[in-house]
Amino acid sequence: MLNRSEITMREEMYQFFASFFLKEPSEGLLEGLRIVLPSLKEDFQGEEAILQLERLLTTYTEKGRRLEDFQQDFYDLFFVPISGRYAPAVESVLLHHQFWGEAERDLAERYRRAWFYPDDLEIYPPLKQLGMADYLGFELAYMAHLCNMETYSGMGIRKRVEQEEAEILDLHLLLFVNRYLPKLQEAGEETLYFPMLQLLQRFIEKDRQLLSCDGGM
Repeated sequence: MLNRSEITMREEMYQFFASFFLKEPSEGLLEGLRIVLPSLKEDFQGEEAILQLERLLTTYTEKGRRLEDFQQDFYDLFFVPISGRYAPAVESVLLHHQFWGEAERDLAERYRRAWFYPDDLEIYPPLKQLGMADYLGFELAYMAHLCNMETYSGMGIRKRVEQEEAEILDLHLLLFVNRYLPKLQEAGEETLYFPMLQLLQRFIEKDRQLLSCDGGM
């Protein structure tokens, strides 16, 4: 079994990635990214995505890129179909070309069984109105929720939680993120969301390997 420090690290990483897809860009969010960037460099050595994030933060702090520009990227990519850059981070749309498809129904049921309630999260309010369980930010927040459950559960429950984590990665996140990358590159390669998604892809691949080593799943 993974030790508690390993599980806590995983929870914090899923929370970190989820925040960029669940929250409107703010000074606090960008400052948080600046603070954790040295740690990300250690975790993702040699990744071009790290350099791109550094460049984007430099344009914000030194070269006149405004907070409003980051916010506009968020709106255009995820919420405004007529923006010309719309690339919804919704699994059913990407994989099955429909809203509220099979993936959404499966995840909604999984959330219910695990007492995960997306509406209780502190997130961009319109996301609550959309009610899409297969929005990328919710899937990542669910993984963080599972990690938290795992930390405070007995051995029997922890094994079942790890199995659920493996299923979310295998049945949803790994394929979803791999398919979403070229779509987001086309629509928003120069935004912070594309390098963030590249790092997320590396992280979930490593996390799946970690679960396999831990329990053979």
